[in-house]
Amino acid sequence: MPLGPLLAKGEKNLARDYAAFVATAKTIDPAKSPAQVMKALSDAHPTAADLIPSVAKKVEAARAFLVDKRIVTIPSAVRPLVVETPAFARIGGLA
Repeated sequence: MPLGPLLAKGEKNLARDYAAFVATAKTIDPAKSPAQVMKALSDAHPTAADLIPSVAKKVEAARAFLVDKRIVTIPSAVRPLVVETPAFARIGGLA
């Protein structure tokens, strides 16, 4: 694909995604700007030390919800193990 049409396609996708971001931010908190909503969400993010335990709790809570509401039947009592991604499998130079 030539660079011009590729750039136009990318800019169109960016505009669509930004509009969706703004709409979602308004749904979360109409009194705040999209940037303020994003900041509030990042402030609520677990610390690095609490990330693995936090995710493990959320996975267990999701499982309990699905079972309690009878959305799914889980035939095994074996729980998923939440562990850190090995350095060799990380992307973005975080290893």
